[in-house]
Amino acid sequence: MTIANKLLKTFSNRVPSMCDQNKTDLIDKKLFHSFSMNDREVAWQYAFSAGVASRNNLQLDYDSVEYEVINTVSLEDILNMSSEIISIRVKCDFDLNLKLSSLIKRCLPLSSTRLKLLFEKGYISLLSGKTSSKCKVKNGDTILIDRKSLIDFLG
Repeated sequence: MTIANKLLKTFSNRVPSMCDQNKTDLIDKKLFHSFSMNDREVAWQYAFSAGVASRNNLQLDYDSVEYEVINTVSLEDILNMSSEIISIRVKCDFDLNLKLSSLIKRCLPLSSTRLKLLFEKGYISLLSGKTSSKCKVKNGDTILIDRKSLIDFLG
């Protein structure tokens, strides 16, 4: 069974505007072809599209999504950096509704208490100026961390 057929079968009752089994001609031909050819990239884009979910009154379950953080900087690298601010660029193909604190916790060996203190003291923020640990990160966001404070908290 192709991705298109699975989507049509699964979502036909909830997403009639996109996947009504009787009205496949309403789906963009290129998009339908991509689904028919089991194009994983297109399927993933639609699976995590907040816009598609919102337009079709769907609720996405982000908590069940597994993700991997690829960290290319070691703690030793952080200790040896000369800059005062550590700048981390977020690269994510999909909007996973991921909290800033959750992402940092995956990257650094910090307890929840220490991480909370770093946020409270303003040592962690986004380049956009957001400082809440609960703010959501998106592709292209830049996380800023005060290096000296981080080293102090790491012990």
